[in-house]
Amino acid sequence: GEWKITLEDEDVNTALESRLTANIGEAGGRLHLGRSRNEQVLTALRLYLHDSTLDLVGRIEHLRV
Repeated sequence: GEWKITLEDEDVNTALESRLTANIGEAGGRLHLGRSRNEQVLTALRLYLHDSTLDLVGRIEHLRV
């Protein structure tokens, strides 16, 4: 589904934590322990790029058929 960061979120890290907490409960608030904000942003970017790459590969495969 769609996910939008709102003005109520302090930053992308707060938004990620809120989203995780909404989806998996209290554990979502603890997942950031031991990780810097930069590491969290890089992880989110890698996950986004992974999903985007899979989508692109699927579209290319569809064109080849």
